[in-house]
Formats: sequence, C-alpha cells, structure tokens
Amino acid sequence: MIIDHLPDGRTLADTQALVALTGRPVAAIRRHCPRTDRGYDVERCETALLAQPDPIVLTCTEAERYMGIPAGTIYSWVSRGQLAPLDRRDGRPAYDVSDLTRLQEQA
Repeated sequence: MIIDHLPDGRTLADTQALVALTGRPVAAIRRHCPRTDRGYDVERCETALLAQPDPIVLTCTEAERYMGIPAGTIYSWVSRGQLAPLDRRDGRPAYDVSDLTRLQEQA
C-alpha cells in the first residue's frame, strides 16, 4: 500500500498518516522511511522503522542548554544546508541530536 501524493504534488498528510499507522513520532518517519515520488510505501516504512530507534530531537534553545551549541551555530548549519529539522516542537524546528553531535564534532 502506498500513501500517495495528490495529482498536483501536494501531500495528503502522508507523514501524519504514517504516524497514526505506526505509532512512531514524526522525526522517526522523516529519518528512516524512504519516500518516493508517489509518497511513502507503508510496508517498506514499517520494515525500516522496526530496525531503527526513534531519533532524539531538540530545539535550538534546548541544544544550546543541554549540548552547549550556540543557537547561532545551529542557524548557520541550517542556512548552509548541513542541517534540517526532523520535527517541530512548540512551533519551533527540532533537530536530531545525532546530526547536532556530528556537526559539533566536525567544527
């Protein structure tokens, strides 16, 4: 079964549909599920999710507080295309801790 996109390319809440089907958070769907031009293949997504843990995500403020990464550094990584949010919390982008750690170690 494929959760398909609408003919004009807009999604039909396909990520949220997978969250409801699998019980996994948005960040896990975005990190681990392969997405095709037509949308998500539910069977492939379920297989991928079974093999992977849920990512831990932090907002910029939380990353600054808990990891010591200045918010300006995170914004810089985002603007350079090195970092993308996996979810949103309280209306703010939330980033995978493993991505933040990797970038912090490279700096």
